[in-house]
Amino acid sequence: MGIQDRKIREKENRIELIKDAAKSVFFEKGFQKTTMEEIANLAEISKGTIYLYFKNKDDLYTSILLAGNEWVRERLIRFEKDLEEGKFKSSGDLVMGFFKMDFEIYNENPDSLKIYQSFQLNNLFLNLSKENFDRINEGGRENLRISRRIIAKAIDMNLFPQLDPVRVIDIFRAVFLGNIQLGERKPGLPNREYFTNNLELSFSLLSKGIEALNSSQADGAEKSNQIKQEEGQPPI
Repeated sequence: MGIQDRKIREKENRIELIKDAAKSVFFEKGFQKTTMEEIANLAEISKGTIYLYFKNKDDLYTSILLAGNEWVRERLIRFEKDLEEGKFKSSGDLVMGFFKMDFEIYNENPDSLKIYQSFQLNNLFLNLSKENFDRINEGGRENLRISRRIIAKAIDMNLFPQLDPVRVIDIFRAVFLGNIQLGERKPGLPNREYFTNNLELSFSLLSKGIEALNSSQADGAEKSNQIKQEEGQPPI
């Protein structure tokens, strides 16, 4: 590795160190109460070093959320490719695929997800510049568009019942994020395994219901085609 390459690697490592420390402090104290000095102390660097890479706290917070959005987008694109390649054999498989993807996202980087939730739930956009808010918002919207597109494609492939993709994704998000909030905030839950099992059970119940609906719609379409054929009409 040459000197230039080493400098680039050192810079990248320092930025990740700062962002990791910032995620921990933002999650513990919230955006408004967090100071750059606290982040610097946790990262064991000077406060001035942070300003070499980030203009201010707003810029640092935004960089974390944008990276999280991009990280989720990569997994959604991979998920969409799996669908197109026929890796899901039923609507139930598809629903549980969403569960596994969502849980992987949470399990690998829980602080980023919690910070994003806080951003949405606590109107933190009021603390950000319009430019940064628009960048974060557009990243989130793009992920929603991909998620809805996945459901629309599954419907076209007759792998999913005729449902509104917007509402389906909203339900998936509500089940996933609702379970996370329950696991994080409700005192007295036995352990992380209990939360994980509850989350999987929620998606399992969803998958069975959606699979039954898909089967019912398919049966209805088949019967309708039979009637049309008997009457000499083209099938649907």
